[in-house]
Amino acid sequence: MIVFWTIIGFIATLGVPLALYQLIFGYFDRPAPGARRESGLRQAEARALSIGISFGSLLLFSLPIIVWKLIGKRKMRKMLGRWADMDRINSGHTNPIPTWKVRTPAIFKDTITLIITIPQRSSTSSFHPNAYLPSYINAPVDADANYFYPYKPAPGLPRMSTIGNVPLYLDEKRNYSV
Repeated sequence: MIVFWTIIGFIATLGVPLALYQLIFGYFDRPAPGARRESGLRQAEARALSIGISFGSLLLFSLPIIVWKLIGKRKMRKMLGRWADMDRINSGHTNPIPTWKVRTPAIFKDTITLIITIPQRSSTSSFHPNAYLPSYINAPVDADANYFYPYKPAPGLPRMSTIGNVPLYLDEKRNYSV
């Protein structure tokens, strides 16, 4: 429908002024036989009026399309705002909130493109941030820091035993075969 309207508008913008030019030119005052009025002025006035008619027909056919597109974009922004508000309400403050973007259709395109961007979230863990981590998870670079123990052993004595690699949480059990 909009393509048909655009084609009719293009034809009317060019065709109506061309069809009306001779009619407009004929209505201008013709100089009396003894008076000296330049015929170039009549032609300039007729051409100026034809250009005005072409701009008027261009506005007549393009303003409804522009207004229709603006109304559609405003409705789409309002709908995206509601979707974003519902995401904020339902996700809580720990989950990532998706970003909604829409590309509305152009004149010769009739599809809407919806783009949903979901930020990457960190994986959840049952470990407390300050808890002991087994050696296979994020092993420290320092060899002395392989096992957490608040005191260094005295020279000549072995390092005191800590809990070691006993699987305490479900996250740790998957690396062991039973």
